[in-house]
Amino acid sequence: MKIIKAPTVKCKRCQTINTTAIDDFQEPNTESNERNMGYETGYSWTLEITCTKCENELEIIVEAWEYPIGILNYTEFETVGCSFVEEPVVEVEFDNEQYDLE
Repeated sequence: MKIIKAPTVKCKRCQTINTTAIDDFQEPNTESNERNMGYETGYSWTLEITCTKCENELEIIVEAWEYPIGILNYTEFETVGCSFVEEPVVEVEFDNEQYDLE
């Protein structure tokens, strides 16, 4: 799973628009659980930035679930200290060689 479009947020304190870049996000935390059609894998990214104008602490949380393998099942986005102007976009990275599907 990867973020293919970084979010843009507005500071709740001063209303300044703050942009982010895909490279600002580290590797996601992951967790997997076996279900009926294989594994469900959850991915979670948390980005903490400072407003470029008022130095308010801003937090962006991006969560996405892949289930079954190769299918984006669900996404959830949250913010603290800001709101989304443009939400992030995530996409499943699927490599047939990575999985034994035969």
